Amino acid sequence: MGCHALCGLCGVVLDHVDPQRIGCAGLSLGGEMTMWLGAMDTRIAATISSEFLTVMDQMEKNHRMCWKFDGLRERIDYADIYSLTAPRPLQCQNGLKEGPTQFHVPIARKAMQEIRVIYDDYGKKRNAELDVHPGGHEIDLPALLEFFKKHLERAELRVSSIVQSSPARPPWAGGHNQFQINSAQAENKHDRHPQ
Repeated sequence: MGCHALCGLCGVVLDHVDPQRIGCAGLSLGGEMTMWLGAMDTRIAATISSEFLTVMDQMEKNHRMCWKFDGLRERIDYADIYSLTAPRPLQCQNGLKEGPTQFHVPIARKAMQEIRVIYDDYGKKRNAELDVHPGGHEIDLPALLEFFKKHLERAELRVSSIVQSSPARPPWAGGHNQFQINSAQAENKHDRHPQ
């Protein structure tokens, strides 16, 4: 679903959306979805995953198995998935009130050490950080805002190759670009639903 929303933002020109400065944040299961989106879509310039940095052993013992895909557990762990975000900025947030059966800070610290190895290979070790806050299963909003301000307001953010290149026009587009197609669809939708 996040990929579809992102495609919508990048396919339609909105005055207030800069496709070079898109951030993504989520809490708990949203933190997992943020992990996947940041790892798989380079249009995400900065990622914040709150209350999800852990290891699969912990999840297997103490949580529902909705996160488990066949074959995934045997090959990788969450640190490997988060590492795919590198070298783009990544913040993981874990609260000190999370108990030992939840998203426990000592486990998150160990996982972040593994993630930082990959960031260090890119020469961007400071782009990966763990925000340990005094709360529980919650977003540390001040840290989130500071992180996004730091990483999304910089002019030197690179544009992903996906955004830089013009997509090939499908045959049904009739020579129109994606913006023109989306605009026409939006106009048709608006015309069918008068206010």
